[in-house]
Amino acid sequence: MSLFNKPNAWEGAKLEASGIPRRRIVDTDEEMDITPMIDITFLLLIFFLVASKIDAGSEVTLPLAKNGTAVTIKNASVLSMYGGTPAFTDVYIGEGDNKQKINAADPIVQEELIVGFIEQAAQAQPPKTQVILRADKGTKHREVARVLRALGQVEGVSAYVAVLEDQ
Repeated sequence: MSLFNKPNAWEGAKLEASGIPRRRIVDTDEEMDITPMIDITFLLLIFFLVASKIDAGSEVTLPLAKNGTAVTIKNASVLSMYGGTPAFTDVYIGEGDNKQKINAADPIVQEELIVGFIEQAAQAQPPKTQVILRADKGTKHREVARVLRALGQVEGVSAYVAVLEDQ
């Protein structure tokens, strides 16, 4: 044997010819290296984050209503929503020249005033148990939902949502 008890090629051939099996070196690294796959995944992720255009404020085109329930304005209270600030929409009671703005400093007070008005209209003669909520296209959905939640506090009242023509 040569230095460090490591056989050279000639001695290995001699060992195999003599019938002594030669020890084979087994590669213990059987795991696959996934580092390049992780690198490619992160590169693709960064590419799609940078290359994609996120448009959160895009308008959604809703289909037109094909049928609905007719509500007469004579038998219903009318609330109109438009204007105000981006965080707080103005609500008006009534329609045309008879409309009155609900003056409130915050949404909670505004909701209480709306509930009071709708309760009075429901107890009047003839009772107005239907409410038409009209909103322009600039009104945020969260504002309409907030007013509808307030209307839901009054029992026996049905709410209908309508589109307000441009002012």
